[in-house]
Amino acid sequence: ELNSFNYLDLYRLADLFHLTLLEKAVIDFLVKHLSELLKSRPEDVLTLPYCLLQEVLKSDRLTSLSEEQIWQ
Repeated sequence: ELNSFNYLDLYRLADLFHLTLLEKAVIDFLVKHLSELLKSRPEDVLTLPYCLLQEVLKSDRLTSLSEEQIWQ
């Protein structure tokens, strides 16, 4: 199970070994938990690799939410 303590390590592992399913799971986790991560660990969100942040921000699930839901 992904949690806020290991998602970045798992993403790096997935990227290194081209594990697309694991990479997708990390992106899905971040999309689902972006607002709570921004509240509890904003410095971690700011240090996300650009390619990961880009994938999170272009997610269909994220764009289907209202702006208020995303940033609450």
